[in-house]
Amino acid sequence: MELPKRYHYNPSPPMAILGLVFFGLGILLFSSKAQHNDRGLILWHLIEFGPGGATMFYWVLTVVSGLFSLMGLILLVRTAVFPRFLELGDEVLTLPAGYLHLKSSNIRYSDVEGLWETRFNFQTILTVVLSNGQRYHMTRSMFEDAKYYEEVRDFLASRSVGNEFCPASR
Repeated sequence: MELPKRYHYNPSPPMAILGLVFFGLGILLFSSKAQHNDRGLILWHLIEFGPGGATMFYWVLTVVSGLFSLMGLILLVRTAVFPRFLELGDEVLTLPAGYLHLKSSNIRYSDVEGLWETRFNFQTILTVVLSNGQRYHMTRSMFEDAKYYEEVRDFLASRSVGNEFCPASR
């Protein structure tokens, strides 16, 4: 592999748009329910709300849906304005990190103590463990294509000879 090599490392815009639409519809539904509510609500046969409590419950769901919609919008804007990249260099891996991946961390290959891959539902995550105990996570869905994730994973596994690598069971 020729180094340095850069990979787009951003959330999938269609998924962010789907979340934005889904929670936007939640705003419409719950605000309508709150505005026109005239009866109580029973949740799971355990919690009972009178008409006022049910209205408050619907307003809370409206606000929560609004916050998730706002997060989706921020994610879309962040991806469009500040696209993030993962870069494999000669001696270091540069990985987007922090809240909204706005900063980058440089990881020396010599500091990598272990790698392991975890699969959960439809998600695959590669965890990079450093000698100082820090951990970094790379999510397959953040790459434009699964083959790029596999390229990075295989490259890191080859550079961490003598260190632990635990692939996910298939």
